[in-house]
Amino acid sequence: VLVLLATLLLTAVIALQLPAVQTYVAQKVVNGLQDKFDGRVEFSNIAIQPFNTLIISDLALMDDNPWTEGAAAPADTLFSARDITARFTMAGLVSKNGIKIKKASVSDASLFLTVEPGDKYQNNISRVFRLTKKDKEKSTKDIFSIKRGKIDGFRFRMVNYKPSDKQYSGYGFNWNDLDLTADVTAHNLKFSNSIMSGTADKISLREKGGYCAENLSGSARVGRGRTEIKDLHLKDRWSDAYVPEFTLEYDGNDSFKNFIHDVSIHSVVGKGTLAFKTLSYFPEALKDNAIVADISSARVDGTVDNLSIRDLTFTDQCSGVSGSASATISGLPDIGSMSLRSEVKDFNFTTEGLGTFLSQWMKGKSMDIGSLAPGEVLTFNGTADGTLSGLKVNGD
Repeated sequence: VLVLLATLLLTAVIALQLPAVQTYVAQKVVNGLQDKFDGRVEFSNIAIQPFNTLIISDLALMDDNPWTEGAAAPADTLFSARDITARFTMAGLVSKNGIKIKKASVSDASLFLTVEPGDKYQNNISRVFRLTKKDKEKSTKDIFSIKRGKIDGFRFRMVNYKPSDKQYSGYGFNWNDLDLTADVTAHNLKFSNSIMSGTADKISLREKGGYCAENLSGSARVGRGRTEIKDLHLKDRWSDAYVPEFTLEYDGNDSFKNFIHDVSIHSVVGKGTLAFKTLSYFPEALKDNAIVADISSARVDGTVDNLSIRDLTFTDQCSGVSGSASATISGLPDIGSMSLRSEVKDFNFTTEGLGTFLSQWMKGKSMDIGSLAPGEVLTFNGTADGTLSGLKVNGD
């Protein structure tokens, strides 16, 4: 009997190495999934190496009913990848805590997200997989985990088909038509309870609006209306920033259409350099602001148009102005009508530097006060309240 079982097992292993058998088995699995979502899975080739490796070529998850109203070219391909290689153990495949993959590599992948009108589904992903808002609140078991992962050439597009009065100016992130490419190296990736989590060792990305990040790293949890990032390190052409804690809270993908008003930010900022040029890709009004702040610490809470900044300690490389401040800023991104309430301590400046610093907020205008006490370093402690054109300052 043992000899017979061993012979049958060996025969099965040999059979699984035949391309025709592998394709047949894969197609049977795919056909069994067809009634579980409104789409179809396509691939050109699949190979299974004995007991530990799966290789898929030209994988595509197709949308059977892509949104067409107002779409120049309907997004019928939800996800695609030229090559996927996954290494696993037999125990990992049958784990009660989801599929466990030791290492996965993906090349030339793309994900196309469409935000769509309608009460039942918010986007093409929820529509294709029939996930209603109520379903998203349900607890789900672990789906998969990947110990180490790498993506060479990933493209993410997000198009919003919901009506919007806001016109894109051509600068910064267009949240109605986002298009970015990235290379990703990460570990401890996991999808569980409708939350994707993992640690990015290095992400380099480019967005069609012009922004490029040389290196992004940190640990993240995304899902259920919340994005949490720990130990975020951002390095681009202007900034080298460290953010120990960063959280975004939102009702759904549609909130990013009105990012300035509908997405709440909570952040602890650590020691690093943050240029307003980096920030300008969110509120465009900062694009001509030359401030580059060496920051020791800060805490930021609120939405972009109603922001609270506490315990900010900084030195501006552009003007030499330095100090500590806590402030409430409302009205961004409109600098002209922005309202400020702040308290500053040990605010050190020269009159020339102060003029340079204030000019960054004056939309093409300049403030030349360098002839007042030229070269002398002054210190101010006090409060400032009002708009930039009518700021009331009290202190000494």
